[in-house]
Amino acid sequence: MDSTFFTISLKKNRNHRCTFAQLKFEVMKNTLSNVLLVTVSLVYLSCTTNKLSNPENIGLHVMEILKMMDAETQDSYAAKFMSVSEIKEVSEKKAVISSEETRQEMRDIKEGPWMRRIYKDFNEMKAFAITNGIDWPTIEYSGWSFETLDMDGVHACKGDLYFISNGRTYMLEIYSVFNGEEYRLVEVEDIRPES
Repeated sequence: MDSTFFTISLKKNRNHRCTFAQLKFEVMKNTLSNVLLVTVSLVYLSCTTNKLSNPENIGLHVMEILKMMDAETQDSYAAKFMSVSEIKEVSEKKAVISSEETRQEMRDIKEGPWMRRIYKDFNEMKAFAITNGIDWPTIEYSGWSFETLDMDGVHACKGDLYFISNGRTYMLEIYSVFNGEEYRLVEVEDIRPES
């Protein structure tokens, strides 16, 4: 079949004859180019969209985390938050944290209590979901209201995320801290029905 000639139309309506093997090669080359382009685009988007340099994106970022709650473990969930080592690193940046007292408090944070708080919030959200019939993968984004503030020399974002599950609207509180490059989650808590 490779010896059979096909006529293909290229740019400017010029007709060229080619073998089936040549045609397969051209199709494969174009397909490979398209796959490569899509792959590079997805990698670029995943690298750039994970940065939370704009507080408007925090709500949608947390929605992505919530939709995966069924698959999350305490540790995988906690990995999405600012770590104690990152807190200590940020505490050394005088341009980011202007208060010396706050920088010292940040240096004094201990790993155990920090992780226990994140685990506690995680477990409370999981229990609340079971009690209220929330199916995490099917929740729908409803809104994100926030304010940015400077508290004790720290640039932060505090907001309420609203989502819908089974026709009912719920909300939770989100706290993030700016580390000089992006906002990092420090707390997601107090899940409850919207009042």
